[in-house]
Amino acid sequence: MRKKLMGRILSLIMALAMALSVLTSGGVLTVGAMTADQAQEAMDAFLSVYYKEDEHRFYKFSDNPQNGGEQTKETDFWVSGVLWDTLNDAYEATGDEKYATMIHDVYEGFLNNEHVSWGWDVDHWTENTYNDDLCWWAQAAARAYTLTNNSEYLELATEMYEKVYSHWDETFLDGGILWRMIPPEENQKNVATNANAAIVAARLSKIYADTDPEKSAAYEEQALRIYNWTKENLYLGNGEMLDNIQFNGQKNNWKFSYNNGLFAGASYELYTLTGDESYMDTARLCLDWVIENLTFDGTTMNDEGNGDAAAFKIVFLRQMSFIAKANPADAEKYLPFLKSNASQAYTHRRASDNLCGSNLAITPGEEDSIYSISSVAAPCLLFLSGFDDQETYPFYATFWQAEGAERSDVATGTNQSGYTGGGHIVWWNDDTNHVKDGWVNFPVKVPEDGIYKLQFRYYSRQENTRRMSVNGGDPVKLTFSGQPANQWLVSSEYVYLHEGENSIRLTYYNPTNHPNDADTDPWFFLDKLMVEVFEPYSSLQDNIYVSQTKQDDAIVTKIDNLQAEEQPCNVALALYSEEGRFMGTTIQSVSVEADGTATVSTSLADLPQGVGSYKVMVLDPSGAPLASAFSGTIQ
Repeated sequence: MRKKLMGRILSLIMALAMALSVLTSGGVLTVGAMTADQAQEAMDAFLSVYYKEDEHRFYKFSDNPQNGGEQTKETDFWVSGVLWDTLNDAYEATGDEKYATMIHDVYEGFLNNEHVSWGWDVDHWTENTYNDDLCWWAQAAARAYTLTNNSEYLELATEMYEKVYSHWDETFLDGGILWRMIPPEENQKNVATNANAAIVAARLSKIYADTDPEKSAAYEEQALRIYNWTKENLYLGNGEMLDNIQFNGQKNNWKFSYNNGLFAGASYELYTLTGDESYMDTARLCLDWVIENLTFDGTTMNDEGNGDAAAFKIVFLRQMSFIAKANPADAEKYLPFLKSNASQAYTHRRASDNLCGSNLAITPGEEDSIYSISSVAAPCLLFLSGFDDQETYPFYATFWQAEGAERSDVATGTNQSGYTGGGHIVWWNDDTNHVKDGWVNFPVKVPEDGIYKLQFRYYSRQENTRRMSVNGGDPVKLTFSGQPANQWLVSSEYVYLHEGENSIRLTYYNPTNHPNDADTDPWFFLDKLMVEVFEPYSSLQDNIYVSQTKQDDAIVTKIDNLQAEEQPCNVALALYSEEGRFMGTTIQSVSVEADGTATVSTSLADLPQGVGSYKVMVLDPSGAPLASAFSGTIQ
């Protein structure tokens, strides 16, 4: 009965969380979420740092003259197009005419500024030889026209698209648009160009439908042609994308979220153009693949970098927002995901200038130089998510992908099959001389104080060790058994966590630094950390009674009123030093007697030296809590 109750409670927690999915790494977010005021606050902070109003351009880095720094470079060509589209997001969400004015100002600056002096390769877009670069601006321009009815933007989108489409090429792969305006044998064909161009062509077809039916039909035909070629050559099925194919036939299977976002967006645009529901099916598969494979915890987008790659998740989430608004079912599925990432970005802004960084789950350092496209995530995602005045509910993640966690001197890869997410950790001494202690850190948030079950999914080629530290406490040595290649195992540890965010860090002890206590092998394939979310432990359950005494230098724990299904039960002691640092957990299994009692004796001599106190939890055979935690002191 208790196990069924726990299952229902956990299901309720997760259902409630996914209904409004908000994951924060700094405790429970209880303020009103996704409000227009929050979006405006985040946008004001972004613009005050990055937008050079008198020149109508965006600084590239946060340490620019407007923010007390010296960096004067302009945000790169294609990324500036993604930033310009954020003004569309703001105008569409708020209707505030100041954003319409800003859209036009940036458009004027794009056409008229001398960009080379600020770091671009070209002064005018007509000199740019990258077709994907033009698509970002054309995509935003077509949308700006739809929102403002300013024909200048339509003219720009049309002219750019026509130049891009003129590079349709059939010298290899029987079609597709070349990435660059250079000979095919020096070229590639990729998603960033072709899915992008399909979006622009579809939008232009819809725009011209009433005023120029012939042009509209031509653009529809081209959109279908580009889309079909992309699906045949760069879509791997089930939502997975191939990044590009080189002229020599080499396929690059890089996994970037914007590839999925662009093809999902192209599929959505073709759906709105044709009414064919199969396009929406493909769009959903592309979105779902990223949620399954390129998120840190099933909800938070991976950090793809603080450079241009920080734009990838913006592109993906923007296209998701269009799809989420297509019908109620898609809104129910995807808006919580958008809101969660928006809340992450908004919550993790640093104090000095209210900017978020490329990793939405971590507040950037005060001295960090942040790329503009990283910091735009907070206002952009708030605008895309839509506004509500309801308080949000905390989302407690149940797993964290190792490859997406905060880490140092640790290498990631995909060479061991059977991993989940986007990869796994490989070796733990990735510095140049292989002498550092590599580590990975997981931000684990839980609803209440208590003992929780941590499960590490791993593969090791031999018995191995790592050091676990909880909330900065003393490291505890963990042992992991070895297995044949590609056989993933799960190792469980019980730890005491406090309400809100906790830090779980695994560290490799390098023999250079620990000659007498080094870990066995730097190669240790870590896939993910899983944490079971239990009902808060604030009260006893089902009248189970736990008593505790000290007898002959032992801690004696007696449990009364147990049921047969609790056979055997487990008694967990979370151990702490006299200063309060976590020192590890002991687990003892005990049989339940016929009268419903169980007794376990823990010898003080068996405990690590320096233990000053402990917390007790009684667990059923599956690891679910049966009775609340309480504390004891060792004299």
